[in-house]
Amino acid sequence: MINYKRLLISFIICAIIIFSGTSLATDSYWEQHYEQAEVKYNENPDSLANNYYKTVSMANLGMINETMDILDQFQDDFSRDEFDEMFNQEVNNINQKEDKLLYLNYHAFYYVIFDEYDNAIDYFDKIIEIDSDNIWPLNYKSAALIESERFEEAHDSLNKSLDIENNQYTRLLLGVNYYEQGHKLRAINELRKTGSLLSDFIF
Repeated sequence: MINYKRLLISFIICAIIIFSGTSLATDSYWEQHYEQAEVKYNENPDSLANNYYKTVSMANLGMINETMDILDQFQDDFSRDEFDEMFNQEVNNINQKEDKLLYLNYHAFYYVIFDEYDNAIDYFDKIIEIDSDNIWPLNYKSAALIESERFEEAHDSLNKSLDIENNQYTRLLLGVNYYEQGHKLRAINELRKTGSLLSDFIF
C-alpha cells in the first residue's frame, strides 16, 4: 500500500527546496540558516517555531530523511492552535513582495499537514501563476488533487508537468492516479519508470 500522506508531504518538502533554495537563496544561505536553526532547536526542542525553521532549512539542504522524521511528529506533538499562533506571529509577517513563493509554500505545507487539500490546491494555483515553468508546484497540486479524488484534474496537471520535464516523481504520481482509477496496467507501466523511487513510499 502506498503511504499517500508521506508522499504528499515529500512533495511539499521539494517545493520548499525548489522555491526557497533555488529561487530565493543559495546553498550557503541555507547552510547558515541550518546552523542557526540547530542552535535555536537545541535551546528549546519543544518549540514549534524552532522545529519548523529547522525542518525548512533541512529540506532546503536536501536532508529528506531527517526532515521526514520531524514532519511525522508535527501533528502528534503540536496542536492546530499552536500552528495558528506560530503562523500569526512568524509566517504571516513574511514580506510577500520579497519572499512570496516562500510565503505561499509555507501555507500550502500548513494545509497539507491538516489534510485540507482544497486550500492547499488554491495555494499551489497561486504558486503556478508565479512559477509556471516549474514542474514541482504542478506535481504538488496533482498530489493534493489525488487525495481529493479529483483524478481527471490530477491527470491534466501531471501531463502539464511532463510537458516541461520527464521526472520520476511525476511518473510516480501518474502511476498512483491511474491505480486509484482502476487502470492497473497503466499504473504498473508508469511505476516501472520510477526506478528505486517507489520503494521509499511503500510500507
